[in-house]
Amino acid sequence: MRRLPPRPQRISASDAGVRRAGRWAAGICAAALALALAAALGLAPPAPARAQSAREPTAADRDAARRLVELGNQKIALKDYEGALKDYAGADAIMGVPTTGMKVVDALVALARLVEAHEVLLRVARHPKTPEEPAPFTAARDRAAQLVAELEERIPTVSLAFVTAAGPLPPDTALAVEIDGQPVPRAALALSRKVNPGKHAIAASAPGYRPAMQSFEVAERDRRSLEVVLDPLQAVLVPADAGVEAAPGGEPSDAGVPDADADAGELDAGDTTPVVPPAPDAGEWEEAAVPPAPPPVAPRPAVAPASAGHELLTSTREERWASAAPFVHVGLGTALVGVVTGAVTGGLSLWYANQARDLCPTETTCSAAAQPHIDKGTALAHASTAGFAVGGLGLAIGLGALFYYAAGDAPEPPVPKAARVRAVLGPGGVGVAAQF
Repeated sequence: MRRLPPRPQRISASDAGVRRAGRWAAGICAAALALALAAALGLAPPAPARAQSAREPTAADRDAARRLVELGNQKIALKDYEGALKDYAGADAIMGVPTTGMKVVDALVALARLVEAHEVLLRVARHPKTPEEPAPFTAARDRAAQLVAELEERIPTVSLAFVTAAGPLPPDTALAVEIDGQPVPRAALALSRKVNPGKHAIAASAPGYRPAMQSFEVAERDRRSLEVVLDPLQAVLVPADAGVEAAPGGEPSDAGVPDADADAGELDAGDTTPVVPPAPDAGEWEEAAVPPAPPPVAPRPAVAPASAGHELLTSTREERWASAAPFVHVGLGTALVGVVTGAVTGGLSLWYANQARDLCPTETTCSAAAQPHIDKGTALAHASTAGFAVGGLGLAIGLGALFYYAAGDAPEPPVPKAARVRAVLGPGGVGVAAQF
């Protein structure tokens, strides 16, 4: 008996879609599992140097960066290192490549800002390398890697120790420290701190202590250790009755008042509360005769020295001259200019009048050629009149200011002293004394 071949199974379109979706889901799950396993084993691919969301510089951005670098180079030649750093930093913010980073390093080193230069060197040395990068990028990265250790040796460091007059500061003290106005983390105070060469200032404060400030100066390669001394605040003694509290029943309570018979050795060494001795009884004080206060003596009027009037007069004259001098100078100067102008224009006016008179056959008849001379002579005559008028006004102003200055030369009459009369009583008799 011959077997028949198996009958092909019919698959509907819906079943095929379900199977296809299942295969896609299985592939996605396998990929996710592979990525999770790679991340767990530390085989995940490194993050790209530039964030995916960061915008790549355009051609216009690259052109701006090149021009900023050129400006920085010009300022470096002029030793304008601050300006060069600003331009280099702008170019590095646009490009973020090793070459622009090294330009920033050069400007920072020229400004003796070695700490910041070291940070930029580390960033440049760690810049990821790509197969298609230009040769200048590779050279800049290699140079940064060589300079990191050299520059770190040049950076000075300072180690700080905070003490009091009695010894080290308690470790649990809430200490706040600033160097050049920048706060220093509490955990970093136990470590040596890198600073730039030059002058620096330390400010330290803690509860219960006076704020301390100290300045220091370091050079390249220095390794300094400094002690900052904090003085404790002085205890303030309060009156004896400040610690007496009233009990609920109206009886005074001695809570807060130390026992006078307590042994000093029984007190806690860390207790800084001042001990106030009991107030003495009123009977313990000896009465003393207090001499009566002397009667108040009226102060004698101050007598001005003989030269005071001269000094006052001199001061007054100087003040008057300071106020009158501008008017004197301007007035007399204007008078001089006005008189010269009036004289010159008046002379020219007479000359033109003579020229016109020669061209006039009679007093009432003149030729046409004489008209220009007549017009010029008339205009110059008006100018001469105006010049003399301005000169006269300036002369009046200058002379008036001089009179104002000279009018106060006479000193004021002295004020007569008041006469004084007093009675005199003595062992030899009674009399009257007068002073004029």
